[in-house]
Amino acid sequence: MNLNGNKDLTYSLTKDFTKISKEIGVYLKRKPITIDFKVAGIIIMHAPLTEVLSTVNHVNKIIFFSLLCSFFIAMLLITILTKKIIDPLNQMNEAAKAIASGNFDKRVYIETDDEVGQLAGSFNFMAEELGKLEQFRKSFIANISHDFRSPLTSIKGFVQAIGDGTIPIEKQDKYLGIVLDETDRLIKLTNNILDLSNMEANKAELDITKFDINDEIRKLIIGMEQRITSKNLIVDLVFQKEKINVDADIEMIKRVLYNLIDNAVKFVSTNDKIRLETSIKGDKAIIRVTDTGLGISKENIKYIWDRFHKADKSRGKDKKGTGLGLSIVKQIINLHGEDIKVESVIDEGTTFVFTLPLAKISSKKSS
Repeated sequence: MNLNGNKDLTYSLTKDFTKISKEIGVYLKRKPITIDFKVAGIIIMHAPLTEVLSTVNHVNKIIFFSLLCSFFIAMLLITILTKKIIDPLNQMNEAAKAIASGNFDKRVYIETDDEVGQLAGSFNFMAEELGKLEQFRKSFIANISHDFRSPLTSIKGFVQAIGDGTIPIEKQDKYLGIVLDETDRLIKLTNNILDLSNMEANKAELDITKFDINDEIRKLIIGMEQRITSKNLIVDLVFQKEKINVDADIEMIKRVLYNLIDNAVKFVSTNDKIRLETSIKGDKAIIRVTDTGLGISKENIKYIWDRFHKADKSRGKDKKGTGLGLSIVKQIINLHGEDIKVESVIDEGTTFVFTLPLAKISSKKSS
């Protein structure tokens, strides 16, 4: 239909079509065709209005049932997801209450690998570590109570015996000496606990100085000469260099060396050997203390750094000592930012290895 040049007719036809669509029940769609911004014609599409309405109603029904199905599916998914999230949280809540009441055996059982499952795994790990901590606390209290009670009982008994005359005057000096020894033992135990607590709380301060590690080892061996001779031990000193200077806290490192050598002497049998070796690797001094004693079992070796874990359970019958020596050794080496390791084979012996930083060489300018 060509309407070019007749705008009134175009308007009239458009108006008439709209009226006809309402009167005869026909759906009309008009689309003008323009050429060079002028109306060249009109495309008219029509369909019975009943068919259009039927199609619209059918589509509306499909949309309605689709929305209804989507709603129920969404509600089902929300219920499942909520249960999947809420149930583990409820489990963790109950487990947290149980742990708070002292039941550290409570666990959360979740078999998923998502974030909730990972949270449950972390919760179970926390519960396990808290259980170990509680067990350690009980063991710590039991051990420290025993170690304090034994000397206190001895002191009380001997003092009472001296006071009421049970111990004759001529023997009092002997038992007063025992009381003095037990008192020294209590002081040493108390100092060790305080020192260890300060180290673990990072309150201990290092006094870094330059010193010869070989010389300190020699002095300690000389100081233990009587004990070494009484057991007829063979002590080998193997130094890569005559002098190996390190930068460390000399008093703390002397304590480390004493504890390691003291353990070696204590837990070896008569005629056994002890080997003390120093070497250099890179910018580190390597110190090894080796004995040919009974060795430490794999079950016990992972506990040797724990407080009050006494090595005599696996290395000998000597019941003396507080069980704090190796814990202090570990903390001192950690304070220096260095490493200490232990290697042991049953019936062959044990080796402790730790590192220290080599002393820095200060260059002096020649005048």
